[in-house]
Amino acid sequence: MQTETLWRGDTIELPAAFELPPGEAFSVHVEAPDGLAARLFWVRPVKAYIGRNGDWNNSALKEYVPDILWESLPESVPADGLLRLWLRVAAPKNAVPGVHTVSLHIACTGQTQIRNFQLRVVDLTLPEGGFSLELWQYPYTAARYYGVPAEELFGQEHCGLLRGHLRLYNQAGGDILTCTICEDPWNSQTFDPYPSMVKWTRRADGSFVFDYTHFDAWINLAEDCGLTGAIKCFSLLPWGNRLRFWDEQSGKELVIAPKPGSREWRRIFGAFLADFIAHLDANGRFSRTYIALDERPAPAMRHALRLVSRYVNADGNPLKISCAVNSLRRGRRLFARFDDVSMEQKQVPRKGRSLRKIITKRRENGQLTTLYNCVGDYPGSFARSLPEESAWAVWYALAQGMDGFLRWALDAWVGDPLTDISYKFWESGDPFFIYPAAHAADSPLSLRDSPPAERAAPRSGVGSPPRESPRFAMLSQGVRDVRKARYLLEYGSAETRDKLKELLENMRRPNGKINAYGAKEGTEESAKQVLADLRSLRDAL
Repeated sequence: MQTETLWRGDTIELPAAFELPPGEAFSVHVEAPDGLAARLFWVRPVKAYIGRNGDWNNSALKEYVPDILWESLPESVPADGLLRLWLRVAAPKNAVPGVHTVSLHIACTGQTQIRNFQLRVVDLTLPEGGFSLELWQYPYTAARYYGVPAEELFGQEHCGLLRGHLRLYNQAGGDILTCTICEDPWNSQTFDPYPSMVKWTRRADGSFVFDYTHFDAWINLAEDCGLTGAIKCFSLLPWGNRLRFWDEQSGKELVIAPKPGSREWRRIFGAFLADFIAHLDANGRFSRTYIALDERPAPAMRHALRLVSRYVNADGNPLKISCAVNSLRRGRRLFARFDDVSMEQKQVPRKGRSLRKIITKRRENGQLTTLYNCVGDYPGSFARSLPEESAWAVWYALAQGMDGFLRWALDAWVGDPLTDISYKFWESGDPFFIYPAAHAADSPLSLRDSPPAERAAPRSGVGSPPRESPRFAMLSQGVRDVRKARYLLEYGSAETRDKLKELLENMRRPNGKINAYGAKEGTEESAKQVLADLRSLRDAL
């Protein structure tokens, strides 16, 4: 029996699948010793497209994928005869060190199966911080899903819904907030457009005024939920260069597309930066705020860097800039100018230590470097990925000497994610790690085939926390494990430090494959490597 190590204040995720007669009733019993808290979930399936792009609306190319941690168990064994359960065991900060056994008992058709898990609680406390997690948040999507009217955005009900999202994110290690400062900076790549939290108005004389009501309310809520880290603001370089604002003279909304670096672009965004910086100074949030850029062309990013450098706050400092980059061909000099850089996973060289030297130099300069993965990457964090791939990616970031892990997105839901998570652009599950709470009038099973048009928009979600995916649970475990590893690399015994260093230096990104419908996924061999890497790394903690 494999022994898992738990630190004080730590949590372990334990998937468990049982083969049972389809359609039969069953009962479950969990035995856990005093001092350890155990929670059991059913890994509920949801319909998902098996490819990327292509014929995503073809139901013949969809399958049910186990991707929702559901506290209510089904009444009978699923039709495929596989009961997928998920056991979560937590050790409080005052847990007594020692070896404990947690048992999962499944009774069905007069027979009982028992699965034992041996856990060793050690006399160490899970460190706080030390490795960042950034998952981009989409608060307007929750408003659409739960039917919150436009005039009530960031009001009591909306904030009540979002509080569950932010707390779950914060508990996983997330402390970085996503904000929008212009309308739909990603040019509607998600199911829901992403409105600006700053409302722009052009007056009759051509000057601009800015309303920060949503922006401030969102940050106030996040701070109330424990998020006090960086505030990432998208963007001076919206995709498509589109800028939407209310025009007083015409009495309607206008859209323009000033070219980055042009006189018009410098004038408009310069006026915004001056006003924005004064607002941040007044609210004491300037030092935490970044202008954020996402996968923009190098010439446009140079224009953004120059413009931001020209506007300073009362102390003479410009805003910091963060950037997600999906190509190192944009130049090392440009790379060095960003205060916070996230690099796409497949850009990491498979051999050599040149990247680690760059990251070390950036850290010496007070700059941050993180890793992200996205469509086309393996290992990934899609619904059809092994959940453990999410944990592996976090460890891979540590192996490169990086400061954290980034991924979009926490909660950019499709139309009805409890029914079908397919979307036209990406592998299923790519835009979100968590799911809505169940609709009050629906059972978990009736949700599966209930068309959205036949269901009333729920207004009862306040106080109901969102539901995790196995991917999110394993991502969270990866963050916890990496924070423990960083602690041991500094304070552990020489033997422990040497073992961890050896394992991290030998991590190699496995090769995936493109399936017949365009999705990047693992092979049998690469899946074995991912699981073996995680087993060795966890055993070293």
